[in-house]
Amino acid sequence: MTVYIAPNTVEKSRFAVSVTGRIKPAVSRNRLKRLAREAFRLSQNDLPMGFDYIIIYSPWLSKRQKADILKLTLNEVRQGFTELVGQCYKRYEKRQRTQ
Repeated sequence: MTVYIAPNTVEKSRFAVSVTGRIKPAVSRNRLKRLAREAFRLSQNDLPMGFDYIIIYSPWLSKRQKADILKLTLNEVRQGFTELVGQCYKRYEKRQRTQ
């Protein structure tokens, strides 16, 4: 999972998720999207406001078995999402201080 953040002009956080079509079947892709949306919804109050958040599930997941993808839990996705957002936000703050 890759997370990108970017400041936006509204005071509200926005979210998008992208899953490669190489992940078969569609049930697995849709499950990943549902888990990502729910992780964002549950973590929204803990995230910095005024940013756009984008999750991209990488193509290497297509090499994993369907059963592995279906075993993912909401807690795992949520934890990974919040950790990656924290790292991205630290990098964003560091860049802002140096400019």
